[in-house]
Amino acid sequence: MCVGAQVPLGRLSAATLSALADLAPRLRMTPWQSVMLLDALSAAAQAVVKQLIALGLATTPDEPFARLIACTGSQGCAKSFVDTKTFSLGPCPPRAMST
Repeated sequence: MCVGAQVPLGRLSAATLSALADLAPRLRMTPWQSVMLLDALSAAAQAVVKQLIALGLATTPDEPFARLIACTGSQGCAKSFVDTKTFSLGPCPPRAMST
């Protein structure tokens, strides 16, 4: 079974990534700043979703971070004048940003 979640602004800490690796045998990062947990056990799907929520990831489409993607911004792009990732936190603060 595949379980997906939206990573707040595409930023993951090493601790969050390690916790994700413990939830499923394979992970796939997407170009849309989300993560797919591949080969998760079907019987554990609800528990996996609860753990994703505890890690601060968006698991339903009605959450603000499920609809928000920000470019790299000044931290990673010489053409940007603003730290877009930090600026984007204003309108919809994450539940538990773990970066």
